[in-house]
Amino acid sequence: MGLKWFLLASLLLLATQAEENDMYCSVESVEYANSNQLSSILEELLNTTYFRMFRVDMHKECTLGLSKTPQTKKPSPPPPPPSPSSFPLPTNNMPFSPPGLDPMDMGMDQNEGQCTGPMLTFDDGPAKSSCSLDKEEQQPTFSDFNGNKEGTVDNSISTKEGEMLMELEAGLDCEDEDEHSPTFWLNLCDRDDGKGEYINLQLNPERNTGYNGTKLWKAIYEENCFIRTGTLHDLCYEERVLYRLLSGMHTSIDIHISLAYFFQKNGVWTPNPQRFIDHYGDKPQFLKNLHFSFVVLLRSLHRAAPHLANFTFNSGDVEEDKYTGMLFKRLLEAPVLKSCDEVFSAFDESLLFKEDTDDKKDTRSWNRGVTMDGRLISLKRQFKYVFRNISSILDCVPCQICKLHAKVQLLGIGTALKILLTPEGNLQHIHTWMTREEFVALINTIGRWSNAIKGINDLSEQYRKSIESMQPLTNTKIGEVKSGPEDTGYAIPVAPTESDLLGYTDLAMRMVLDLFNQQVIQEAEEEALITRILSRDTNVLLLAKNFHKFPQKFLKYALLNENVQKGSILTINSRKDQYDAVVIGGGLAGLTTALTLLDRGARVALVEKEAFFGGNSAWASSGINAVDDIDLNVDGDSVNLYIQDMTKASGSANELEMATVLAGNSGPALKWIRERLGVKLEQVGQLGGHSKPRTHRPTTGLAGAELIVALERALKKGWESQLTILKNTRVSQLITEGEKVTGIKYSTKAKKGDSFEEGELYAPNVVLATGGFAADYSEDSLLKKYTPSLLRYPTTNGGWASGDGHKLATRDARASLVDMHKVQVHPTAFVDSQNPNSQSKTLCAEILRGVGGILLDKNGQRFCNELGNRAYVFGKMNETATKLGGTEDDLQFTILLNAESSEKAKSTHIPLYERKKLLTKFDKFSDLAEKLGVDKKDLEETLGKYNQDAVKGNDEFGKTKFNSVPFTPDTVPYYAGTVTPALHYCMGGIAIDSSGKVKREDGSTIQGLFAAGEVTGGIHGDTRLGGNALTECVVFGRLVGSSIELSKKEREALPVTEQEAKREKKSEVVSKEELEAHNQDGDCWVAIDGKVYDLSDFASEHPGGAHAVLQLAGKDGTKEYKEVHTMDMLEGFTIVGEYSG
Repeated sequence: MGLKWFLLASLLLLATQAEENDMYCSVESVEYANSNQLSSILEELLNTTYFRMFRVDMHKECTLGLSKTPQTKKPSPPPPPPSPSSFPLPTNNMPFSPPGLDPMDMGMDQNEGQCTGPMLTFDDGPAKSSCSLDKEEQQPTFSDFNGNKEGTVDNSISTKEGEMLMELEAGLDCEDEDEHSPTFWLNLCDRDDGKGEYINLQLNPERNTGYNGTKLWKAIYEENCFIRTGTLHDLCYEERVLYRLLSGMHTSIDIHISLAYFFQKNGVWTPNPQRFIDHYGDKPQFLKNLHFSFVVLLRSLHRAAPHLANFTFNSGDVEEDKYTGMLFKRLLEAPVLKSCDEVFSAFDESLLFKEDTDDKKDTRSWNRGVTMDGRLISLKRQFKYVFRNISSILDCVPCQICKLHAKVQLLGIGTALKILLTPEGNLQHIHTWMTREEFVALINTIGRWSNAIKGINDLSEQYRKSIESMQPLTNTKIGEVKSGPEDTGYAIPVAPTESDLLGYTDLAMRMVLDLFNQQVIQEAEEEALITRILSRDTNVLLLAKNFHKFPQKFLKYALLNENVQKGSILTINSRKDQYDAVVIGGGLAGLTTALTLLDRGARVALVEKEAFFGGNSAWASSGINAVDDIDLNVDGDSVNLYIQDMTKASGSANELEMATVLAGNSGPALKWIRERLGVKLEQVGQLGGHSKPRTHRPTTGLAGAELIVALERALKKGWESQLTILKNTRVSQLITEGEKVTGIKYSTKAKKGDSFEEGELYAPNVVLATGGFAADYSEDSLLKKYTPSLLRYPTTNGGWASGDGHKLATRDARASLVDMHKVQVHPTAFVDSQNPNSQSKTLCAEILRGVGGILLDKNGQRFCNELGNRAYVFGKMNETATKLGGTEDDLQFTILLNAESSEKAKSTHIPLYERKKLLTKFDKFSDLAEKLGVDKKDLEETLGKYNQDAVKGNDEFGKTKFNSVPFTPDTVPYYAGTVTPALHYCMGGIAIDSSGKVKREDGSTIQGLFAAGEVTGGIHGDTRLGGNALTECVVFGRLVGSSIELSKKEREALPVTEQEAKREKKSEVVSKEELEAHNQDGDCWVAIDGKVYDLSDFASEHPGGAHAVLQLAGKDGTKEYKEVHTMDMLEGFTIVGEYSG
């Protein structure tokens, strides 16, 4: 049993790659989005009247004869697709699915086509079969989805829409429609033409009915002709996609049977994890097909979202309809749907029927070589034909509940395919061609598959617990039976079987592996413990059995009296002060503090609540401000000028002391970055509010990401005896003794999906580097408490910016907060045209204005000095929007770059923003004017006046520096994007002194508590200058790391260059074929600039998430890499060899 459970866990957690390139994101990505964003919304939504009522014809005649080998007899399809007889049927000795897949190997009983499930009894009625439908309260009144009554997306139909609708209806009635027509897919699904009755889906849940549908499923898979082309790998892309969608539907239905299984012995419905394991323990491909199918449906909903956003529900209950509308809006605005993140890279419908372009007939045949009248049948027509025939097969299902849910889900699949394959021009009229039943089926199918995916983890966890809940062992040796009185209160163990021993061995090995991955133990300890486990050391196995919920206690006792290397991190965990400092937060401030301490010889614990380092710092792109100590005369800059600029932006002289600290230490910080981290930062620019160019950035790549990766690399070099890293770890409390902070309490888990483990760390110094609170939209958020008026704005911050450090410091240590009402709204955050209402925005880097970009309102007019500080520009935006009408659209502006200005940012920002479709390139000035919706002559006049002002040296807004002029119709290409204000940075935070010690309300400092980075306040005043965020993190991170008193004599600081000899480079040559073989998580090679790098271990630690690396696995990623990073960042990574591709 233990070995089988280990196999399942390994398959679910590690085997996340699809067999084909149909799906690129990991199972973990899908599960995370589902469990954290979608499942709860869908569960509520499917309980509403509108979505639980489904009209269906349950009495359609079965026209197919389903014998042992189905000889399909189907209605004649419209010409020219062939009749069923044109398709050769399988012989009896042919498998009904591709070799090795066996989708029907589900351990069913032999009562084919019979309902052997329980008879259900009720107090108010007779017993009935579990296959029968509950039809109480099933006839509400609904208006048609696509009629002119209430309930449609838009009740009004314009003349143009009416003409288009007539064409649609004509197309739907046409038997021989043109496969190149944009309406070709609109009749993919058979319609019941108003027939049927309403069924309450909630009264008829998916569960075990005892029905064995093997023959029906066999007929469905055979209908797709998969057996005629060999294995799944031989199928064309379209066949694979349909196969995987059907397999995903099959898997979901089967999982729901395991989730609600009727046990005859005790007469209750309950989960059956053993059945689930028996079906999928060695068949993970079907679980992956479910994930793939789920993503396809999510992608369809994402594509249709803009056209369904204002849908009006009408079930007869006004209040419930409002509630339904609110839930549906929450679904459409869920982050995974709004941001179109990595989950949607899992499937690309544009690859379907790819050969059918440029007016070329797609001559690929569904059944290779099948002809009719001497010509090949088009793949599109065969696809539609096969899908309709599968729908007909469902009419032959005798189990009514089984038929109901199969029809719902197949219609949901068909609706999703219609949405994905219909051109955008027709998609915008979705309310004219999608029926209410199709809409209900789509959302219900997404909901059922969401629940099935959630059920995978639930059933796996239940199975795991069933193993761990075996009778506890006493101190007797494993294998020994101890006799004793029955009333002792202790179970008398029986001799464990070989399967039991495998279970204990498996459990112990997983615990040791998790402890090693968390860097709690070192390699020597891991090796010693694994050796003892494999030798069946009874003491270790007993500890694993009884302390599996307490890994640290397991390790403590396992290491007692054993010849294991002492002095490790964990062997001193039972006493206080294991560390000189605990640093909370793995952004730039936290990593800088940790490295500074390590260089002094300190013992450090670094705690990060996310699975990766970086925080908001990894997103910072404009650069880091510093007065360059190498050349203090660069453009006449000085520390005093820097201080003056900060004081002016702050609005008062109250922050003069902290501004002096930041500006005065900026030069040494820049030197440290260049020498200690090896990040060159060759480029210098001038951002808004700065009187001189002092913002340093790399020639290629983004400044924040470069710094984070360099720090991560530095922290990996020789710190095993000094550094503990805990990721996925949340700090729940600061431990105090009197007035001192002496440690932390935390909850941690090795990976997503694991349960949290509680723990404590002790140190005389705790550093808060937890970032700001500009993404805290919760009910008890600091934004709501201090700046409720700003809740209307979106944010550029990640969800981790939730004010954790502020709350810990004030609650547990009575720390003082300062300037909490001062939250910076960045004037330029991109509005993604695909997700315009998303609460999370991508920052439009200030450097785009620094190199010469200008801002225009919706009338094509300038309205501010683009180089003014952020508060000024934001104020001018609000002023302009008010004049224009005060709507949300009026608060959207255009950032415009000409050829010269875009060239200056071409090596970093422009390619990235263009790839994300946030900036659009215009080679013609007329196209630009048309896109902006302004008259060409008016735009020329605006730009002409700007050019004249540049010649004068000033304009009406006080601008005196004009970069990259002139702007004329000839200075193409132009780049333009839509921007709007968004919450960006919190000037307020924890009060600190000039060395980073946290203050109380009375001005005294709290012993043992420090803070650095955005978590602090009192440095920037009213406005933070662009580029100062990174400066603050490095300056105060180094100050805190240098000022903490250590418990032992400091060792000499490591040399700042050549910290570690580069790994030996292999001289072998890597071919394109060999590179492509290393294309998955855990085995990830990427070719960059002629060399192949092994990034297997780095993917999970990438600040932007593993997907950013894994999407390049097995490929030449030179272009994508250089858009974001410099080549210097690759130092230290293993070079596999030279790339010959």
